[in-house]
Amino acid sequence: MGNFIGLIKKLYNLLFVPIWMTNDLEKQAKALKAVKKETKQVKLAKIARKAPLYSVWQAAIEKLTDQNVLADLAKKGRNDCIRKTAAGKLTDQIAITDAAKNNNDIFVRKVAIEKLTDQNVLADIAKNDEHIHIRKAAVEKLTDQDMLADVAKNDGDIFVRKAAVEKLVNHDVLAEIAVNDADLYVRNAAALILAGQAVTTSVTRKETDKSVGNATAEKLVETGMNADVKKNETDKTVVKDTAENQTEHSVNTDTAKNEAAKPVEKATVEKQTEIGVNANSAKNSTGQNVRKASKSRGPAKKNNN
Repeated sequence: MGNFIGLIKKLYNLLFVPIWMTNDLEKQAKALKAVKKETKQVKLAKIARKAPLYSVWQAAIEKLTDQNVLADLAKKGRNDCIRKTAAGKLTDQIAITDAAKNNNDIFVRKVAIEKLTDQNVLADIAKNDEHIHIRKAAVEKLTDQDMLADVAKNDGDIFVRKAAVEKLVNHDVLAEIAVNDADLYVRNAAALILAGQAVTTSVTRKETDKSVGNATAEKLVETGMNADVKKNETDKTVVKDTAENQTEHSVNTDTAKNEAAKPVEKATVEKQTEIGVNANSAKNSTGQNVRKASKSRGPAKKNNN
């Protein structure tokens, strides 16, 4: 009879109980596979609320995007792991603010604070929450310097004050805390930051001076190089112009000489030609006259003596 009842249970589970409801680790892989295939938010929410195995409900929450379902799980989940995981999936700032200020689970509230962006809400939590760790978590998300200064000066817990001091940048506020805070731990924290600021300022000044010096040197070198380049270019231009002028002058001089010589040569040639022609003419004329005179005298008489 017992075996029969066991068989009936197995058959029922097989037919009517979803695989994700198993608490058998040997079936965990099949359960995770079923969750991976699921796309409906309502079904995923049901798995997150009821699945026995940690890995199965964790996988379901990771696939949830419905902010109302996640907010409800963050508030009413059956264990702190489910609540924290759901809070970590919240993106709606209203739901996150509610979880950060009103959730009964301190760990859920810390997760929500890490996702807060509203500085006023963070300041309110940092100044007014009753839990030291919650105030400190809110301070670590604060960026408003006035709010941080208020917490650094007035919070009743040294760890919260120190957390605020470590985010301060105002020199005067830090100096005041370094002198006046009741706790040595907090005063030292402020003094260390002031010392770091002094070192940073000194290093920055030296680096600035060094940069200015380097820039000046580079500019001087550049100026010198440009001057040399300009001088060389000028010298090259002068040399080039001088050479061109000399060449042009030489050519012009030679041309002038040649042009001046041409008429002289031409005149000389013409004169020589004229002289030659005249000489020949004179020669020819003289010969003609001699012959003419000889003919007019007649033949020469013979000398009988």
